[in-house]
Amino acid sequence: LNTSIVEHAENKTVIFISHRLASTQFCDRIIMLENGVVAERGSHLDLMQLNGAYAKMMNLEQGGASC
Repeated sequence: LNTSIVEHAENKTVIFISHRLASTQFCDRIIMLENGVVAERGSHLDLMQLNGAYAKMMNLEQGGASC
């Protein structure tokens, strides 16, 4: 599915909503909301290096370290 989205989204803005963070890794810009407020934004790599809520949730989803 993600490959299809990327192919059809070339040169377009797409709002991709996902509860599975692994699905967001291909996105150019990720906006993470907490309680309706932007908590973090950036690329997957930016957010992982920030080591905030996104990184903690990604690590939990992948079976890594806990919060």
